[in-house]
Amino acid sequence: MFYPPDFVKSLKEAAGNDRGEEILASLDTPASVSIRLNTSKTKSVSELFPHNMLKGKVPHCNTGYFLNERPLFTDDPLFQAGAYYVQDASSMIVEKVCSFIPDDAENLTILDLCAAPGGKSTHLISIACGYRGSLVISNEVIKSRATILAENISKWGYPDVVVTNNDAADFRKFPIAFDIILADVPCSGEGMFRKDKNAILEWSADNVNLCAQRQRRIVADIWSSLKDGGLLLYSTCTFNRKENEENIEWISSSLGGDILYVKRFFPCDEDAGEGLFFSIIRKKTKCEVNGYHTDFSRKIKQEKFQPDWCSDNTVFIRKGDLLKGYTSCALERILAAEQTLHTVISSVAVADIIDSKSGKKGPLLVPRTELIQSSLYKKGSLPEIELPLETFGKFFRKENFTIADAPTGYVVLTYHEIPVGVVKNIGNRVNNLWPSSRRILK
Repeated sequence: MFYPPDFVKSLKEAAGNDRGEEILASLDTPASVSIRLNTSKTKSVSELFPHNMLKGKVPHCNTGYFLNERPLFTDDPLFQAGAYYVQDASSMIVEKVCSFIPDDAENLTILDLCAAPGGKSTHLISIACGYRGSLVISNEVIKSRATILAENISKWGYPDVVVTNNDAADFRKFPIAFDIILADVPCSGEGMFRKDKNAILEWSADNVNLCAQRQRRIVADIWSSLKDGGLLLYSTCTFNRKENEENIEWISSSLGGDILYVKRFFPCDEDAGEGLFFSIIRKKTKCEVNGYHTDFSRKIKQEKFQPDWCSDNTVFIRKGDLLKGYTSCALERILAAEQTLHTVISSVAVADIIDSKSGKKGPLLVPRTELIQSSLYKKGSLPEIELPLETFGKFFRKENFTIADAPTGYVVLTYHEIPVGVVKNIGNRVNNLWPSSRRILK
């Protein structure tokens, strides 16, 4: 494969001549395949994949694994249920942030600024589960990509989460400073060369310079939203020093931060995927975000009609024809996000509400897939049926099928005992409640 001379030069400046040649050779080899478990849904990789598919552990991530081959993930009910995420192994270095968070930390507010499609965000969510009361805001500035992000975040099943569609500067309106901000900034994409040969054709030295300047603008725009002493995780999937070392040195000297950790991955590394630059910077300048104040402590009006499908202490709030479920620990921060940011999804969509025309009965509540895949769902509160793999194919394609020996009414479909979706069984057929946006075409 021919690579632009300027790219080869910058690569060797970053990695050295010999290592540069090794990296170039690795770009002509097949891309690796790796997954990360969602431990809130499954504890063992052996529950997901046969032993002969496992190649080894990702050394820098407790829940990351390499696979020997790339299966058809979209047909797997466990993938659709959010039991694991297909993610580049290099990106799993995000877990390193745990080394810089006190063990007794709680109520962390975390932002993934450039989040789509959601790999690093779901990892941050899994990390947040270890610190009581922590909230993750997952943001994507491109609207179409924010929709994909929302789907991936939703099936991960964590209730204390918000997906937003905002520019970095918009977060100055959010009245709460962040403990951690991940800025996986748009870059020249040299780490995509092995997966996408068109990325090579789009590369140029001018584009590298343009990306480096845009990355500085993004970080400068979000810097005031980071707490004094908060952690900035700065990363790119590119190799050159201009977008990486030179930028974090600029952040340190111009914005005021201590560089705590730096790690490079190249495709030729045994523990890497496609390559990544990752750094952790601690902010040491005064936070400016708290000049904006809003009172979110007012009494919350809970919806009168509440299903028993959710865990105890769920806070129910009606939003039009949607019943939403929140946890009390993150409620005020989520309401703040809903009122100051452009929110795509927040917390958990519990049920669609169909009001009674007579007015004498309460509304009909139709359970949502988002609830069934969430940790708010009280397992066993609805009848559950373990569905065969081949029938799940019909379910995901929204084709007609029946369920033998199932009660009438709402039924949760499970696979390996993990809730995947919900149907309304009416005997000779079922009403499929799988979201149309997630329908798998033949």
